[in-house]
Amino acid sequence: MTDPLLDPSGGVASRYGKTSSSLGRYVPATIPHTGFLVLNMVRGPFADRTVRRAAALALDRAEVARVWGSMVPSDQLLPPVTAGFHDRHLYPLRTPALRKAAALMNGRRFDVVMALDLSDPALQEGRLVRAELAPIGLRVKLEPLRLETLRRLLANAGKGRAQIDLIDGGLIDSVDGPHFLASVFSVGVPGSFLASEVKRAVERVNRLTGTERQSAAGALADRLVVRDIPVIPYGNRVQGEFFAPTVGCRVFPPAGDGIDLAALCREEAGS
Repeated sequence: MTDPLLDPSGGVASRYGKTSSSLGRYVPATIPHTGFLVLNMVRGPFADRTVRRAAALALDRAEVARVWGSMVPSDQLLPPVTAGFHDRHLYPLRTPALRKAAALMNGRRFDVVMALDLSDPALQEGRLVRAELAPIGLRVKLEPLRLETLRRLLANAGKGRAQIDLIDGGLIDSVDGPHFLASVFSVGVPGSFLASEVKRAVERVNRLTGTERQSAAGALADRLVVRDIPVIPYGNRVQGEFFAPTVGCRVFPPAGDGIDLAALCREEAGS
């Protein structure tokens, strides 16, 4: 749960962000969360790696992140606060690489089914993904479902039931890089969508110890996003924090856990 007043694209952020001359200060504190699209890399059009890569190049991450609120765009699988993260430019965040994506498709056209729940943000995201993938030849059919129905279908996705090619995913988890990856591919991704070599690679890194553990997680995260592409990361959730110097200021505390902002205000002498 987040306070919409503290969204990174909201009025508090624009007024009190990095460029503000005010004594008040807005800070979007990243939490260990990544939002991503999940591709069925076992069956259907996304079983072809070049199609997955084309979809990743065509996605406008900034627009998708904006749908969910309190999120900043990202092309990384590990959140910035996670051990093993190293900032790299893997995909465009705001201007999709449509020419590269179209070249990978090479004139091919496919119908893909995106299953999604009935919430307004999910439906908005689905319409956005459909519009963004259409120019490269991926015709997205949206399949809105009740959450319990969606879960049941995903549980049976590898058993000859109706084909699902694409869903939304995301989770908040540990700041330990290997553990975060293990959770993504055990909790955040249906097992029937996932190739066995990806499962083995994640399990192998999660068994490592010492400094090698975190560096290996960072390298694997990059490989998964650029080469294997079982998921397409699009954003990290943030918790907006507003710091103010005096008791008389208007303070917006976080909706969940976070810094006690009111306690940080100080009363000026004589006020």
